[in-house]
Amino acid sequence: MSFVIEMVETQEQPTLVLKTVTPVSELPKILGKAFMDIVTHIIELGEQPVGPAFVGYFNMDMERLELEIGFPVSKPLPGKGDILAGNIPAGKQVSCIYKGPYMEMPPAYEEIEK
Repeated sequence: MSFVIEMVETQEQPTLVLKTVTPVSELPKILGKAFMDIVTHIIELGEQPVGPAFVGYFNMDMERLELEIGFPVSKPLPGKGDILAGNIPAGKQVSCIYKGPYMEMPPAYEEIEK
């Protein structure tokens, strides 16, 4: 297991996102489909993502995870169906690149909180 944590000051970032609630056991299936649906929509608009996919977790209830799954885009773009226009607000942002088994992530979360 390894991880790298970084804090940076960011500008507001337009996004396209899909919001959902799911048990953690369904996460791999949900993420794969959401990423594909969002990228397909971005390409249909003649655009490309301007950064890596992200997942925002709004709680840690493993039976009802509240998620925002998305991609950053170069400018505000229209949503379609369940895909919504959104943004990541300006401000301090902590990111963590983690490599290892999903169930061994707690030390990375603990370091992020510090």
